[in-house]
Amino acid sequence: MRIERVLLNWSCLSISVIWAIILQNGQLRLNAYPGQAPLIPHAAGNSLWRHYAPSAPEISYQGRWDNQYISSPGLRLEFTGHQLALSFGQHTDPGVLIAYRLGRLDWQFSNVTGNSTYQFIGPWTPGINGSIASEKKSFELRGESCTVQISGVAVAADGKLSQIQRASKTVEVIGDSLSIGQYATYEGLSSWAYAVGAGLQDVEYSITAYSGICVHDRECWGNHHGQVYQWYRTCDSSPRARRIYGANPPRWDFGAHAAADLVIINLGANDDLNGVSSTDLVSSYITLIDGVHSVWPDAHIVIMSLWGDFVQRGLTFVQAPQGVREITTVYQHYRDQGKGYVHFFETSGIFKHGDIAQDGHLNDMGNAKLASHLMQWISSQFGWTMDTDGAEILHGTQYWNTEGNY
Repeated sequence: MRIERVLLNWSCLSISVIWAIILQNGQLRLNAYPGQAPLIPHAAGNSLWRHYAPSAPEISYQGRWDNQYISSPGLRLEFTGHQLALSFGQHTDPGVLIAYRLGRLDWQFSNVTGNSTYQFIGPWTPGINGSIASEKKSFELRGESCTVQISGVAVAADGKLSQIQRASKTVEVIGDSLSIGQYATYEGLSSWAYAVGAGLQDVEYSITAYSGICVHDRECWGNHHGQVYQWYRTCDSSPRARRIYGANPPRWDFGAHAAADLVIINLGANDDLNGVSSTDLVSSYITLIDGVHSVWPDAHIVIMSLWGDFVQRGLTFVQAPQGVREITTVYQHYRDQGKGYVHFFETSGIFKHGDIAQDGHLNDMGNAKLASHLMQWISSQFGWTMDTDGAEILHGTQYWNTEGNY
């Protein structure tokens, strides 16, 4: 996108025009990123590598992965040696953006596609050459919702994988595009939901959020079901998922995974935009919360208010939040019954006009501000602590982003 920036030099009353391009963190979406993982042809049959199937217990999958290893995605593992590669299956979206890092060093980014193997750790990786080959090193992969399929992991022939120790607490975020970083610089890796999960100490986190989804069980922006149905499923409700699973996607096995200690819900914006009645929204929201409580009876459940967007009024901008009456009614339903496991987090006042990218979606600054406020609130409300490690969380953030077509 080309933008004119006009600079005025009042001392000499001259005007100069600068042409600028604002792209995703300064580069085109499909361009190679710094640290782009190199493609390895036919690595699965290469004797210089030790190969692991996607079912290997040493691979710690984060979030929701189905029995075909299609995911959020997120995974962590430990390995020895100085090389590590991942193979991606046919259901991986072409050119999908993923982030990865060695240990707790800065994130690297790469575009990957299906039926291919990429080497993420090698001699070029910052920090790897100073490590001892036999030393255990952690590796983490993160990315977008249900866009990656893992078909294998490989390390150098003299290396091996080991399972990483899981954190003692778990956070689950249930949401829509407002929670997945839509229109933010690095998408999911710029979202407030990711920043909260990554910023709290000793926490595993899962983000079950799908762009355009409603709470109420109806079609919304291409999603055939709402979260009141979809939250119980392994995958999203996109046309892509329907091609893979049909009309009845597999259910998520909650009993096979750690229970959430904290559940954060940010939903309702799409119900408002798709004409769902107030009665149906409130009823479905309560049904969803009751379902979450049934699955995880010891979890605290946090309902977030919807910030909406800003509109010009006179010579300023004012916030126009969504679903105020409906979200308040849902919270009062539990408060009046003395059910203290449901909490309310008010977002009003956190944002300003410049924190919104498009259609109520937060830009990088807005996501960072919300994450900061929410982590402080969680810390004071539940006694959780924020991670004091100096590891990077938000990579290459910008104050604005005008790219709506990644």
